[in-house]
Amino acid sequence: MSRKFLAAKKDIADEFINLARKKGMTVTKLLNETLRNAIALEKNGLTLNKAVDEYLIIKAAQESGFILVPAELIYSLLDKATSKAIEEIMNSWRDIGRWCGKSFSIRFTSNPHDLLKIYIANIIWGLSDFIIEGNGESINIRCIGSSLNEKYTRGIANFIEGFMESLDYKCIRKDIVKGIISLKLRKT
Repeated sequence: MSRKFLAAKKDIADEFINLARKKGMTVTKLLNETLRNAIALEKNGLTLNKAVDEYLIIKAAQESGFILVPAELIYSLLDKATSKAIEEIMNSWRDIGRWCGKSFSIRFTSNPHDLLKIYIANIIWGLSDFIIEGNGESINIRCIGSSLNEKYTRGIANFIEGFMESLDYKCIRKDIVKGIISLKLRKT
């Protein structure tokens, strides 16, 4: 079997060697496994850095009490809820958004655009489009999810508002219809 030698910074190489030891693997075996996985990710349109970032977001959400629930179950529960219960649920979405925004801004140092984009892409499924535009003082957010029902769409909008409130943004305009959210926020 032919081999190639690869160069790495000494501190990274030392950590990698220690990791191989901890796992009971040879450096060559761990390196081949790591490279094989990085190549597989790239072939599927995902960089190793993005995969690590997304894994850390999912792990943090899981540790924060998030669970996977089929969308149809959520839609059914929302459809059966009374008007009073819906308002309480919408307030809960906003409160959870605030908590997540604060929690994730502490755990992951990033600008609000990136933080929200990474978070929403990995936690709120069913969106075909999620666009954030702005300059830091003013942010426009647009979400499209054709399969989302009206109440779930409102919940997501409230979650995003709460998330951004925790990062010192206030919603100054919102348009929400089944499957479509458009928010304009300003730094406070």
